[in-house]
Amino acid sequence: MPSSSNIPTTQLRIEVPSSERLLGGLDDIAEKDFSVDFEVVPTSVDLADGIDSQSEFIQKELDDIENCLARNGEVIEKLDAEIDRLTNHADGLDYSVAVASGIICGLIDSFFVGPFDFANAKKWSSKSINKYISDFAKKQGYRAKNGSKGKLKDKVAYLEKLYKSPTDSVWSGSGKGISTYSHHLDDWAHHPTPVGWICSIVVQFTGEGFFTNSEGEGMYFDADKSRLVGGSTAEKICAGTVNWFGHLVSDLAGSKQTAGKGMGLPGPIISLARELSQLPGINKTGLPKIINEAFSKGKFDFRKELAVAHELGRQALPVVVNEILVRLFYFIRRLVEQWREHGFHGIEWKKTLPFNNRTINRMMTIATGTFTAVDMADAAVRGVIKSGGQPALFLTSFVLHVNFVGIGRFAMAVYSDLRMGAQLQHRHWEKIVAGNERLHLLNAKIFYKQAEVWHQAEATETAVAQMIETAERAWCDWSTAYYETRQTLKSLSGISFGIEKHNPGLVSELITALEEP
Repeated sequence: MPSSSNIPTTQLRIEVPSSERLLGGLDDIAEKDFSVDFEVVPTSVDLADGIDSQSEFIQKELDDIENCLARNGEVIEKLDAEIDRLTNHADGLDYSVAVASGIICGLIDSFFVGPFDFANAKKWSSKSINKYISDFAKKQGYRAKNGSKGKLKDKVAYLEKLYKSPTDSVWSGSGKGISTYSHHLDDWAHHPTPVGWICSIVVQFTGEGFFTNSEGEGMYFDADKSRLVGGSTAEKICAGTVNWFGHLVSDLAGSKQTAGKGMGLPGPIISLARELSQLPGINKTGLPKIINEAFSKGKFDFRKELAVAHELGRQALPVVVNEILVRLFYFIRRLVEQWREHGFHGIEWKKTLPFNNRTINRMMTIATGTFTAVDMADAAVRGVIKSGGQPALFLTSFVLHVNFVGIGRFAMAVYSDLRMGAQLQHRHWEKIVAGNERLHLLNAKIFYKQAEVWHQAEATETAVAQMIETAERAWCDWSTAYYETRQTLKSLSGISFGIEKHNPGLVSELITALEEP
């Protein structure tokens, strides 16, 4: 059989010694050594047949493990990035700048912002609202008689007539706990909130207004049909929106009889508080009554809410400056570090952003904490100076000098820092779990690699055993053929002389043919 480069073969070499006399009459052949080379190809095992089913199974499992390892590596990489973001990398310089910024802004608050001046804030608020009402009335077509600027009550009356509310005064005489002092708060269509806007539109469709009293009871009153100006759906929505806003403006400074001094409109905060107090369960508590008294007796209306917002805005100034200084320093320092390390084109801008990482949160915690400490110390010193040793005066002065916006920002910074700390611990645990999963996957990979080696060893052992078996069978076949050949040559020796006699030269030709390769 011809040999193939892709098939393993076994080569056998059989040598016949010269002392062996094979043919009695053929001395020339017997005097020469000769050998026969031939190849034995095992046909019982085909080693070029590829990977068997068991090898395919092992390879499939190894491929699955590699895919799992790749996904596991991506998870660990993301966790490493999160851990780095949630880890505080601030150093002494960062802390020093944060403290310095807090001190500077604390001094700004002490010398430029000053105490909480609610009296001046109310004056500013009333003046601003009166001016807004006047400007709005002029834009809506109001013109004063005799060329004068006109009185505020005339402008309010003009707006009330132009923008009529279908729920005004419909509660009168009901005996449901609704009064002239509280009806703007009790009527939800008078609330300057999204809920108030929706209630104003609903009135146009249902013809009923929704009210609540200080006991948390909800009730409906029929609206004034003459003031329902909407016809089609679009007109009702438009009327519920335009009339709602215009009427709210007319009520900001009180009614036309008490314009500028009377009970005005509830502000967004107290309106939202009333709406939340109507939730089931909460409406059975004393909260609705507290809110009602704050509005009707404490006269905490839109103007006072605006005054509080104005003062908080003043207090927010040094807090904002503190925020800007710390975050600006963080950005510039990280930008310079990135530029020195990677050059301008290699800057990782994400690492320079002063947001959403533990380092800047820690710096802001220190900066706002320092600011609050300076502010508290200043408030205490001023309280001692102004009180003259009287505890009541000290407490009043102390509270008025405290920057509540700063306290709120410090509380937020502490919460954010603690939350990131908790997230960091959680990410560490997630990485431990991912690391254990990776170890299990690597162990499984080693197991299948070992199985693959043993499987290949077993296949090799089987192939070697079959090759030996084939060689032994080939030796037996050759021995039989060799014996039969000897017997044939012996039988030919008896007739060699007759062959030469009848066929001169034939024996020489046969010898020559045997000697040829």
